[in-house]
Amino acid sequence: MDLEVLTKDKLKLLSKEVFSCKKCARLYPLRKIASLGFGNFNSKIMMIAQNPGIPLEREFGLDYGDVLKNSKMGKYLTKVLHVADLTWKDIYYTNICKCPSPNNSIINENEIKNCSEYLIQQINELQPKIIITLGKIAENNLPRSCKLLFTTYNWYHPAYLWRKSTDEHRAILKSYIRDLKGIL
Repeated sequence: MDLEVLTKDKLKLLSKEVFSCKKCARLYPLRKIASLGFGNFNSKIMMIAQNPGIPLEREFGLDYGDVLKNSKMGKYLTKVLHVADLTWKDIYYTNICKCPSPNNSIINENEIKNCSEYLIQQINELQPKIIITLGKIAENNLPRSCKLLFTTYNWYHPAYLWRKSTDEHRAILKSYIRDLKGIL
């Protein structure tokens, strides 16, 4: 069996474990989805955000990747990837916490801790060379106990950038494009 099949099988088992998890009393009773992430298992680039958003819950039944890519954040990231001559097929996307939080609230320290082992397993299994964190929560809670060495780029969360002026936004976006082009 090749590495990709082994990885998919291991991640499929991990996904079942995540969906049946009941460690977070605030999250699991409301959960309709639990997402391990989506994308290219062989990508050297992994993007990590806080957690799936509530709009994804409303779209329950659709593929998480399709819903995310069509969200406001997903469309923004699609533009960033496009300018760097990349697509969603060139990355793997996941979250610090695997479940949506009530009313898109900030996940707490305990919820982060409860999900950290899942993220560590993903990172160790997929072996990215580059991790791009989206927002302070992802940046501050990226597990440091992974077996691998990787380069980290810490980006603002897209929702933060939407509140910035056009000039500030363009400058930040240009720096992200430089990051991505430097990776390639």
